Amino acid sequence: MQTTETSSPAILAASIGGGGGVGGGAISAIASVNLPAVSITVGGAGGSGGDGGPVGVNCGQANSNSGLSSSCTNAQQVIASSSATSSVKTYGDSSSGLMAVSIGGGGGHAGFGVALSASAISPSISLSIGGTGGHGGNGGNVYANSGGASITSYGSQSSGIDVMSIGGGGGHGGTTLQNPDYIPGGAVAPVSGTLSFGGTGGGGGSGGQVIVDNMGGVIETKGQRSDGIHALSLGGHGGRGGLATGGSYGFLLSSTVSVGGNGGSGNDGGNVNVYNNTSTSSITTRGIDSHGIEAASIGGGGGKGG
Repeated sequence: MQTTETSSPAILAASIGGGGGVGGGAISAIASVNLPAVSITVGGAGGSGGDGGPVGVNCGQANSNSGLSSSCTNAQQVIASSSATSSVKTYGDSSSGLMAVSIGGGGGHAGFGVALSASAISPSISLSIGGTGGHGGNGGNVYANSGGASITSYGSQSSGIDVMSIGGGGGHGGTTLQNPDYIPGGAVAPVSGTLSFGGTGGGGGSGGQVIVDNMGGVIETKGQRSDGIHALSLGGHGGRGGLATGGSYGFLLSSTVSVGGNGGSGNDGGNVNVYNNTSTSSITTRGIDSHGIEAASIGGGGGKGG
């Protein structure tokens, strides 16, 4: 089995959750001469991203050290396979020999809120609240076994085996906007007040468990930044908090309160285990910045406040 083009892994097993929908924006405007003018808006929340499902490659060859991953026992698994007689070669850049990945969908961004109000004689009040960003989906558990195959990659950024579980990022909180209550023609409300609250960013999804077994496989990479085995569990980042702006103008009393939204929380990376088993297994890398085995679990960063 071989591939020659860029971004062309020989074996690809993937489960990817869908992204959350974007929350609707809200705009409200009111003007009055004698009666109080009150305008309230709330932006819609972003939808949550879907979870990535479990992914298993060569599940029937798990060794006693790693055990049988839940990726291989769950009924919703995505399964691919190779055997000890298989020869896998990739020639293009960004083309791993075997790639297994589960990715949670990103949370949807929240809707904005815009409230406008004005009154010539009575008080004028505006309130706007930005929507909350959607939560990122979780990455599923991933198991991959070389199956004793011979795996060779020639391009750059082309690991022999590349296994990842990645949590989706949280959606951004909604932005809010207020107007300085002013009626064209020069009339100004005696009392004017605005409240503006930026939406909260959504939390990131968690990275799942990652297990890689090299059971008698012969792995060789020739390009730069091409690890023999690359295993990663990455937590999703939190969404950014929404910006809040406001202004008011009253000839007796005016007051404005604006509070930016909180950034969403990043989430954790999962457990990562790599096993290079039996005396017949080997890993050789020949390019610059190419590790034999690189295993990492990284938590996602929190979102910025509004």
